[in-house]
Amino acid sequence: MFESAVVVNCSGEVKVYTHTTDSSHSAIRIRHNLRDRGELADRNSTPVELYPVTDLLDIDSYVFEFDAYKPDWWEDWMEASVRLQMRSVIEKKLEQIQAGEYGGSLNLRNLTTPGNLTSLKAGGSLSLRSLTTTGNLTSITAGGDLNLGSLTTTGNLTSITAGGDLYLDSLTDPGNLTSITAGRDLNLGSLTTTGNLTSLIAGGYLDLRNLTTPGNLTSITAGGPLYLYNLTDPGNLTSITAGSSLNLRSLTTAGNLTSITAGGHLYLDSLTDPGNLTSLKAGGPLALRNLTTPGNLTSITAGGTLNLDSLTDPGNLTSLTAGGHLYLDSLTDPGNLTSIEAAHVILAADAPDELRSLVTTS
Repeated sequence: MFESAVVVNCSGEVKVYTHTTDSSHSAIRIRHNLRDRGELADRNSTPVELYPVTDLLDIDSYVFEFDAYKPDWWEDWMEASVRLQMRSVIEKKLEQIQAGEYGGSLNLRNLTTPGNLTSLKAGGSLSLRSLTTTGNLTSITAGGDLNLGSLTTTGNLTSITAGGDLYLDSLTDPGNLTSITAGRDLNLGSLTTTGNLTSLIAGGYLDLRNLTTPGNLTSITAGGPLYLYNLTDPGNLTSITAGSSLNLRSLTTAGNLTSITAGGHLYLDSLTDPGNLTSLKAGGPLALRNLTTPGNLTSITAGGTLNLDSLTDPGNLTSLTAGGHLYLDSLTDPGNLTSIEAAHVILAADAPDELRSLVTTS
C-alpha cells in the first residue's frame, strides 16, 4: 500500500515503525528487529496500512486498514495515535512526490482521483490500477512498471511513460495524450481511437489489436512483437516497426506509410494497395498473397518464405529477396526487376526465360 507500518503495543501505548524506502511489512520488521510473541491475536504487534482513495494530497481522508487482522489488544483510540505518528512520514513522501523527486515505488492501487496534483512520478514502479479520472495531471511517469489498468479517459494528460512494462488495458479515449512510451511491454488491447497521439513506442511487446484507425499517429514502434491485426486505414502513419513479428492482417491500403519493417514474421495477407510504400522488410516469413501490383515499392525482402503468388505486375520493383521459398506463381512479366534471390523460387509454368534468368538460388 501507499504507506505501511508495524504497530507495537507497548504496555498500553502504541508505537509505530516504518521504513523510508521499502513499504513491505517484512522489511519494516527486519529493519527494526521486531518479533512477534505468541500466535495471531495474542501477538504484541500488527501490520497496518494508510492509503488514499479520493485525494492523494489529503492525508486526513486516507483509509486506515489492518493488513491481516485486528488484534485483541486493539482499542479504538489507537487509530488516531497511529495516524498522527505516520503523518510526518507521509508528509515527507508527498513533498518529494510534488517536487517530482520521489525515487522509490508507489502503490496507489486504490486511488480513484489524484486531487490537485499536476504531475506524478515514481523512480520505481507505480500502481494506479483503480484510477478513473486524472484530474489536473499532465504527466505520469514511472522508472519501472506502470499499471493504469482501469483508466478509460486521460483528461489533461499529455504523456505517459514507463521504464518497464506499461499496462493500460481499459484505455478507450486518449484525449490530449501525445505520447505513450514503455521501456518494455505496452498493452493497449482495448484502444480503438488514438485522439492526439503522435507516437506509440514500446521496447518490447506492443498490443494494439483493437485499433482500427490511427488518427494523428505518425509512427508505431515495438522492440518486440506488434499486434495491429484490425488496422484497416493507416491514416497519417509513415512507419510501422517491430523488432520481431508484426501482424497487420487486415491492412488493405498502405496510405502514407513509407516503410513497414519486422525483425521476424510479417503478416500482410490482405494488402492490395501499397500506396507510398517504398520498402517492405521482414526478418522472417512475409505473406503478401493478395498483392497484385507493388505501386512504389522498389524492394521486398524476407528472411524466410516470401509469398507473392498473386503478383502479376512488378511495377517499380528492382529486387526480390527471400531466405526461404519465394512464390511468384502469377508473374510472367519481369518489368524493372534486376534480381530475384531465394533458397528456392517457384515461378509460373509459362514464365519467360527473361524472368527465369534473374533467379539466383542460395
